[in-house]
Amino acid sequence: DISVTVGKASATVALGNLTATYDGTAKVVSASTTPSGLAVALTYNGTSTAPVNAGSYAVDAVIVDLNYVGTSSGELAIIGMNYLSWQEQEFSSVQILASDAAVAADPDGDGLVNLVEYGLGSNPHGFTRLPPPAVDAGFLSMTFDRPVGRPDVICHVEASSDLKTWAPVPADVIAQTATTQTVRARIERPADQRRMFMRLKFQQNP
Repeated sequence: DISVTVGKASATVALGNLTATYDGTAKVVSASTTPSGLAVALTYNGTSTAPVNAGSYAVDAVIVDLNYVGTSSGELAIIGMNYLSWQEQEFSSVQILASDAAVAADPDGDGLVNLVEYGLGSNPHGFTRLPPPAVDAGFLSMTFDRPVGRPDVICHVEASSDLKTWAPVPADVIAQTATTQTVRARIERPADQRRMFMRLKFQQNP
């Protein structure tokens, strides 16, 4: 008797819809195959449940077929959110009713109110350290990350020499991914200035 083993043929998978805007619904990545019409199993950060919340998710696709084999991978970016959606994501209904999720509340006691945590994309239930200013070549600068797609909050950087009078500092986006911006604010230090201070201010955008 002669036995013959026939291996599976190779197929390819192309992923689509890898960028989505947050709207409270699950975002499913599309997958097309060559040959066409093959079944594909998708996972997002290791789970088959399509994500809802803003963020980046590793996507893995595996062809499920008796005659073909193939895989692909990518990254799903869900961008955008408003303060109300962030409240519902970060706080329970009990905490919201207790005003722990209010704009000016600071439930983790780290000195950053919820509006700042929202604007920075940081954890409102754990200590967050603001980025310290840095001195280099006669300049005072501050670099920080913030989420993309939160138009209802505005961030300002200001500088002062006496902690009384504050002036705006120009800020530029120096790097960006689908979900995060890296921002640097930089101002020249006067030669006769011994001390300068910087601060971040956040306000709601109507």
